[in-house]
Amino acid sequence: MSVEGVDVEESIIASTGRYDRAKVRALGYSNRFILLSRRAKLWAYIGPRSDYLLVENLYCSCGSFTRSLTRQPTCVHLIALREAIDSERYRVLEASEEEISTIAWEILASGFSRKLRERIYKTGGIQRKQRGY
Repeated sequence: MSVEGVDVEESIIASTGRYDRAKVRALGYSNRFILLSRRAKLWAYIGPRSDYLLVENLYCSCGSFTRSLTRQPTCVHLIALREAIDSERYRVLEASEEEISTIAWEILASGFSRKLRERIYKTGGIQRKQRGY
């Protein structure tokens, strides 16, 4: 993601472990977060190079989260997800449990979900969740 010519995700990841609030907010406002299941609090993040599976306030499939487990288990995606939720800047996928399972397995197995992109770009099966709607 690029905001005013700066690759936000790369800039945050390259930092020394502290996350710049403005950059986290920009990532949270990017509409890259997709709610897959309200009940399970299961989310997907569509990144420029990889997709990540998130469980709200608990888990992210990115490498930064795994490396942080011995310290403070968090990553930029979990922090930005909180920003997206608080600002209601995320999308909601209306899908069956089977489709959600397929999407989750694709992300975990290869870091990319073709099924999710098909639903977003080809069928328009996704709704934007924004303040006031």
